[in-house]
This record gives sequence, structure tokens and C-alpha cells, in this order.
Amino acid sequence: MLHIIGFVFKKTTGIPCECDIAEQKKFVSKMSKIFKTQDADTVIYYADGVHPTHNCRTTCGWIEKGSEFKQPMVSGRDRVNINALINARDVTDVVMLDCASVNADSTQTLYQKALERNVSAKKDVEFREAINNFFKNIGLYKSELESLLTLNFRLNNSQSISFGV
Repeated sequence: MLHIIGFVFKKTTGIPCECDIAEQKKFVSKMSKIFKTQDADTVIYYADGVHPTHNCRTTCGWIEKGSEFKQPMVSGRDRVNINALINARDVTDVVMLDCASVNADSTQTLYQKALERNVSAKKDVEFREAINNFFKNIGLYKSELESLLTLNFRLNNSQSISFGV
């Protein structure tokens, strides 16, 4: 029936969400200026924390109404926290820290490792400036923050609760 009315069974296509093209263009412009004004010996790192997780995920499919399709899964979840820097000019130059949590302490340790690796390099760290600018202009991000920080919680049984403040 679904085929007759034009449906097919397939996976969805993931796309980046909430991209701000204007902000991306500003970033590219800013980075272009930085690369043009710095000599080749200047080390420019991009920083990010990642959290690879080992766990099965259920999938969607056509299942007869009123029945379940049980999918065997691992009983636990194993998560790794990695705080890392990658050199914009040399992608094989990675400073990585396997840590209990990606937080201020692990970031400080990571940056110390980068400084020790690049003792003679000229480096400007714009991270502090970016963080300070965010908090100085936090009102500009009100709608984004409100969409991320809510008092709605999803329980294990797929029910939602809200504190309605």
C-alpha cells in the first residue's frame, strides 16, 4: 500500500542544522586575514572536544502494527572524552588529551602541552578573547541559548517532563 501511494523505505539524509551562512562567511574572512598576516612559522590550532560513544542505536523500519521488532544491543555504553588541537597548516600535528572530562582543567592541560610542543613558535590565542566577547554580548545569543537550555527533560521511558518556569 505504501508503495502504491508513493512511499519508499529508506534512511534519512543528515544535514548540518542551524547553519548561519553569514557567520560562516565572517569566519572564513577573518581566518583568511589571519593566514595572510602571519608568517609560515606561526602555528594556528583549531580546538575541539569530542566524545566518541560505543553503543548500538535502534533503526526505523516498517513493522506490523501492534507488534515489536526487538534488536539485540550491548548492555552498556563506553564513552571516551578527547580534548584536542589540530594545526591548520599541518593536519598531522595534533595535540590530544584523553581526559575524564572536557572542562577548564583539561583545556588548560591541553594548551600547556601545545606550548611545550611549540616552544619557539609565535602564537596568539584568540580563545580567551572569543569567550570574553561571548559573555560581553550574551544578549545577542538569547534565543539560541533559550532553545538549548530548557527545563524540559526526556525520561528513559520516552516521556517528557517540564518544570514550566
